[in-house]
Amino acid sequence: RRIAIQMSLYLFSFWFTFTPTLIAFVGQILTGDLFYDLQIFANCVFALQGFVMAIVYFGLQRLGTPKVEGVPTCSRDDYITVSDIRANAKKKTESGSEVD
Repeated sequence: RRIAIQMSLYLFSFWFTFTPTLIAFVGQILTGDLFYDLQIFANCVFALQGFVMAIVYFGLQRLGTPKVEGVPTCSRDDYITVSDIRANAKKKTESGSEVD
């Protein structure tokens, strides 16, 4: 639930910074006029997108909201290399068993 709230906050902050630009674009397409005040406001808000995202990030950190973690990484020993596969296949063919 906390991750859903965190994700929603990031999406809201993205759409908050992107919507004025979208409105200005749609208004220009529909009317053919360029609304300078809206365009300037939209460009200023869009330029502050990184700042808004940073405020959300640091605000969530301060509140103690856990970060969204990715897939845990494996250690180097957990990986099977191509040479391991070839050596295993060679052992199986030498012993007479089928190669999978």
